[in-house]
Amino acid sequence: MEPDHPSREFVRQISKAVGICRRRRGWSQEVLATRMGLSDKMIAKIEGGRHDMRLTTVWRLAAALDLTPLQLLATQTDSAEPTSIRHRGPLQGLARTGWTRAKPNTPGAIPVLDLRPRAGPTRAAPTPLAIAWVSPPADHPSAPTPDLFLAQIRGDAMQPTLLDGQWCLFAKGFAADTSLGKLCLVRELDPAGLTAWTVNKLTGIQLGGDERLTLQLDSLNPAYAQRQVVIGASSDTAVEAVLREALPTRGGSRGRAKA
Repeated sequence: MEPDHPSREFVRQISKAVGICRRRRGWSQEVLATRMGLSDKMIAKIEGGRHDMRLTTVWRLAAALDLTPLQLLATQTDSAEPTSIRHRGPLQGLARTGWTRAKPNTPGAIPVLDLRPRAGPTRAAPTPLAIAWVSPPADHPSAPTPDLFLAQIRGDAMQPTLLDGQWCLFAKGFAADTSLGKLCLVRELDPAGLTAWTVNKLTGIQLGGDERLTLQLDSLNPAYAQRQVVIGASSDTAVEAVLREALPTRGGSRGRAKA
């Protein structure tokens, strides 16, 4: 077997550096993927040394990690740092919020939807289904109603209010006169007809001459651009729900963030 070309070792060095810098920031691969506009699989491929990167890709990786290319290249591999890739289960972290699994017909139980909305740029996903039913902690102040559901946030565009991987309680429905200033769950269809979900802050509403609403959506993280979406009867965009509560981790220092 012929030895690896020196360029392969160079690619592996950069790949390890990307993984180290990402973990040092406490980011998942999904956060880095969101910041770069790539898929999680591509980030896993890059960190695994299985993607022959162009110089422009190295530059983009460095920028997404808030580094210069030279800083990224100078990152030293620490053998004590974990290098294995963790795959998060659909209910990871939910038990730490105090919410417990329940049967679908349990009084007061609400569904958990596998939305994984991106707190930032849209990303297509299948139509959501309930993957579990849960009951709130005994001391939870809100009585469950049929319009509530849980979903887990992905991405860092709503930091510090919402963190990557944080579980959130949403209330279905949208009313323009009461939702201004709140964090909303937005559903959009991509050209292929797949559904994409985002969480953004609704900072402006304008009614057009065609009776359709133009919504101004903001991220809390200034790294993400402001955007506008048009909703209406013939639109592929709709506001499906409003954030009711960001669930804290039991025993942690984070308080309950209310929308």
